[in-house]
Amino acid sequence: MNQLEILLISFSVAADAFTVSLAKGLSKKELQKKDAIKIACYFSLFQILMPLIGYKLGTNYAFYIIKFAHIIVSFILAIIGLKMLTDCNKEENVNDRLDFKEMLILSISTSIDALAIGLSFSLIRVNLINAILSIGFITFITCYFGAIMGNKIGNKYKDKAQFIGAIILIILAIKIFLYK
Repeated sequence: MNQLEILLISFSVAADAFTVSLAKGLSKKELQKKDAIKIACYFSLFQILMPLIGYKLGTNYAFYIIKFAHIIVSFILAIIGLKMLTDCNKEENVNDRLDFKEMLILSISTSIDALAIGLSFSLIRVNLINAILSIGFITFITCYFGAIMGNKIGNKYKDKAQFIGAIILIILAIKIFLYK
């Protein structure tokens, strides 16, 4: 696998994390630089860990993981999106949190595809360290800027920001469910 193919894979597995980072930025009233870094760190860490885990699992369990991963991911993202929708009318925005539990769930759910990529890496010749560092770096950069961009949009359209973030997550959940 050449470097261009690894870069394309990196951008494709970072896409879901970027979208969720954008949604988190939309839902935060005040996003500080450290918040954007925190979001990017969570997502990039899991985008690095999951291919490693997938690589280690190898082909023995690939069928079971790949078969149901899209259902699990879409369910989690839909629940979070629906919760954000119900919180839209509340005075206090409870979905602008970046606590460990929420970020862990979001990070795992957006990196399931990276687990599948790791499984495929175990079947072909690939420089694993180069591949996971590329995935991690691309994810970090896209998520950092996604959170900042989402927050700038959210600050401009405060009343609609959480609603838009929720809709993004729900659409992403439907897309993953329907198109695997």
